[in-house]
This record gives sequence, C-alpha cells and structure tokens, in this order.
Amino acid sequence: MSRVVGEYKILCTLGQGIQGKVKKAQKKDGSVVALKLVKKSTLTASSVLKLRREVEAMYTCKHPAVTRLNNVDWNFMYPKKDGSKLSCVLMELEFAEGGELFNFLMYTGCFPENIARTYFQQLIQGLHHCHSKGISHRDLKAENLLLDKNFKLKIADFGLSAIHDAPAWLETQCGTKGYMAPEILSKSPYKGPLVDIWSLGVVLFIMLTGFPPFQIAQKGDWWFDRVSKSQYRHFWKAHLRNARVSEAAQDLMNKIFVVDPTKRASLKAISEHPWVRDKTLSADAIKADLSRRKAKVEQARRAEKRQKQLEKRRAMGATFDPDAAVYRSVKSEATVDAKALPKALPVPAEGVSHFTSFHVKEEAPEILSRLEQSLSKLSAKKQILPGYKVKASVNTPIGDISIAIQIYADGDNHVVELRRRRGGTLKFQQLYNSICDDLADIIEIV
Repeated sequence: MSRVVGEYKILCTLGQGIQGKVKKAQKKDGSVVALKLVKKSTLTASSVLKLRREVEAMYTCKHPAVTRLNNVDWNFMYPKKDGSKLSCVLMELEFAEGGELFNFLMYTGCFPENIARTYFQQLIQGLHHCHSKGISHRDLKAENLLLDKNFKLKIADFGLSAIHDAPAWLETQCGTKGYMAPEILSKSPYKGPLVDIWSLGVVLFIMLTGFPPFQIAQKGDWWFDRVSKSQYRHFWKAHLRNARVSEAAQDLMNKIFVVDPTKRASLKAISEHPWVRDKTLSADAIKADLSRRKAKVEQARRAEKRQKQLEKRRAMGATFDPDAAVYRSVKSEATVDAKALPKALPVPAEGVSHFTSFHVKEEAPEILSRLEQSLSKLSAKKQILPGYKVKASVNTPIGDISIAIQIYADGDNHVVELRRRRGGTLKFQQLYNSICDDLADIIEIV
C-alpha cells in the first residue's frame, strides 16, 4: 500500500545508492515528482559541501534541458515502515517519466542520426546554459541524461559539478572513467567546460553506435592511442566494422576527440558544425519513435526483474548434488557420447531476455565448450556449474564485469542467455557482442 509522508504519497522506489534512495511520489495537487532522500548519517563534512554545491548548481541552471529542482528540506524526518524516523535531506525534483536515455540505447540499440542529432542539439543547449552560469557538470554520461513524458532531454545529477565565476583551473579527479577527458585521467589541472565537451563527444558516439569510443582515454588504450596520434582514419576503420557513422558525424567527433584541450572544438563551433545543423525530428516524430522504444525497454526490464526473482527462489531452494556431473568442455571428455550426456533445462516459462540471448543448433556440451573458449580469450575467471550454467568475471580498465550464462533446451535447438550480475551495462553489452562474434558460425538468426 502507498504511504503518505508529509505532503507526498510514496508510489515506488526509482533507485537506491549508498547515501539514500530516490522515490517516485505524488503531491496533494496530483503532480508527480521524484524525491531524492539522502541519509544524514552518511554525510561527512566534504559530502555536505558536495551536496550544497549540487543544490546551488541546480537552482542556478534553470533551463528546459536541465532537470528542475523544486525544493530542498535539509531537516526532513522520513518515517520508515517500522515506525522509526530517518533524518534526511530531501530534494524534490522534476520527475522524468521517460527514464534514462541510457536504457533506450541499452535495450533498443543505437539511434538513427536524426534522432541522435535532435538529442545532441538539446544537450548542447542545456550545457551551454550551464557553462554560461559558471557551472561545469563533470559527469556527463548517458545514465545522467533523462527524458520527460514528451521524451525531451534533461541533464541530471549535478553531484560532481564545479561552480566558478570564470573557467578556473580545476584539479579534482572525478566523473565516470569511460567518459572522462584525458587531462583528468592524467591528473593535470583542467578547465571544467573543456572536459564536459570531451564527455559530450563520448555521449554522441554512444548514441550513434551503441558502444563507447574508448576503454579509457589513457595511453595504452588502442583506440585512444590512435586519436592521440591524430590517426583518426585507423580509429574509425576499427569502429566501423561494428557500426555505421556518416562522414560528417565522424568529422565532428574528430574535432571533439582532441587530446590537447586548447585545440578541442568549443560549444559554439560544435553547434555551427554542418552535421549538427542538419535535419532533426519534430517533437511528435520523436515521441512516436521513443514511445515504441519505451515499450521494448519496459518489457526487457520486467523480464530482468522476473529473472532475478526466479534466481532468488532457485537459490533459496537449491541443494548441492555431489554426484552431479560437471562438464568442463567436450574436449576434456572426448570419449563421451555427447547425446548420452544430460540434457539442458527447458526454457523457463517466463522466457529469456530477447536482448542478450541467442539460438544455437548444436548439442549443449559443444556450446559449453565454445563458450569456454570465448571466455578464455577474454582472460575471464569462470566457474562451470551443473545444468550447463557458467558464472564468469572479466577484468577491464573500468572495473570487473560479472556475468551468468545459462544454456536452455528449446526443442531440437538451444538458447544461450547472458545476464549481467555486476558491472557497467555498456561494458556488459560489449562482452555479449564479443561472445556472439566468437560463436557467429553456430548462432541461428531467428
């Protein structure tokens, strides 16, 4: 049942972090808002300063392409279900009904150039307004770009923002590694607006391709090394094996992905670039296309939720069978007749993820062997479990990615499903694509 907290009726939890939760709530006038609740017990002196800076930045940057901060209560007592009260800082925010831009890219693939251009223009306008007010965001990424009910873009999460009267030199290393400018990663003093422009280019690249341009913008990353040596032709030749990007868009990003920040394109130059000034979609056309995509996003997220619930139930009722065979690969049991081995479990009633699964017309032991080979190429740590299940983790420059792989029987064929357990979603998608490439000769198109 919904709970009433002050003037808010709590509808559901939108997200949760170390310091608190974000709730969807309805006010007495019927309007729906997002409530960011920060537990005071988690706040240190530095995090209080950070929170005050976030509030000041959001109050300062009032623009249609920036999430609106309606109100802040620094001494809010939040009633918990057990009757006790939790001392919080409450931030009442504009509710972004469309959700994260990231989810659309994750679950429905990259955008056509006219959609990407439409959102890129909105992002430029919002960022230009922030910079004109002396605010650098410093954590621009697809997860921090929200969509309202009409699918218009909103810049969100100013928790790492910097406030300055003039573009001052900054030194704090912050942001999300895959989006961070090279000058931050090299621990050099930097200008906030210029690092935002680098992140802006990463966002555009992901919108157009569905994957990031670099692992990390540091020496030793193959893609970054090409950019740092102005070898853009080689950079694009490698990426265009898996994506289609127009020459005009490539030219724009070549001007953004410049290691020397003083030579990086300015927001004004970016806004005047021919690709940016090309045709965009009308509000109605965007709404129609994104509405179709949102239905797919919600379907996928429901499926993920059902899968997690099922896994939890299985874990609670699972028992260890010491006599169960553990198949490490067909190679290691070459003398065994594959057809005599246990069959894979049937596809569960709730189905599998349409976005991270594929069909294979091979015996389960052979599929398992091929999966092991693919994971070995990635230097993955893996655990082979009974029932043709694999748990694996892959170390990347931006953190570990942990996955679970399950082979299901589907009539005479098999379905292989990959699920993300921990780690970045975009990196997981890259990992999924890599495994699909390795098994391309046995994957069936359905």
